[in-house]
Amino acid sequence: MKRYIPELTRKEISENHAVLLERALRYKEIGLDHFASRGLIIEKTGDPRGKILEIGTGRGITALALARGGYSFLTIDNDAEMLRTAAMNLAFEGLLDKAEFYLMDASRLSFEAKSFQTVYMIDALHHMEDVGEIFPGIDRVLSPGGKFVVADLNGKGRQMIDDMHSSEGRAHPVSSMGEKDASAWLSGKGYSVTGFGTDTHWVLSAVKGG
Repeated sequence: MKRYIPELTRKEISENHAVLLERALRYKEIGLDHFASRGLIIEKTGDPRGKILEIGTGRGITALALARGGYSFLTIDNDAEMLRTAAMNLAFEGLLDKAEFYLMDASRLSFEAKSFQTVYMIDALHHMEDVGEIFPGIDRVLSPGGKFVVADLNGKGRQMIDDMHSSEGRAHPVSSMGEKDASAWLSGKGYSVTGFGTDTHWVLSAVKGG
């Protein structure tokens, strides 16, 4: 298992930040504030404790929310370009030292068993075909009493994303996985699951039994 450490230039970091701001503004114009949404999810599910893992780095929205909150964490993605983009977003705010990046598939986590106390997976499930391929690995690396926060776009949120991608001439393929699939799997494994909704997301906070 090798840590992903990108080489970044100030010019790249600055140019990437301009893109981030432009996209964030466009999303806010249609009613989706990614940064506020992530902050709300983290706040309402309670402060993370212990060693923190994020599944699905993406462009680094959750990573930024965690880093801004003063937390250090590990984050994985199977796309090196996404890791690089996230690293640039953190670097712009001087927060790069808060994160350890790993190029890793969520279905094949290489971390030691019971090595994390908090795991986040936000806006990643809709890219996955089966919770049965992803959740067992998360369960393995989460310690007893640990918390797994999984959240994703609800119908309204998905429509917003679809509309934005369509306006850019791109498609936004999604799987059929959703809240019911996640809740059923976690409850079946003995997790204590609580849920709530925001304007654009469903959220589950699951505590692993001892």
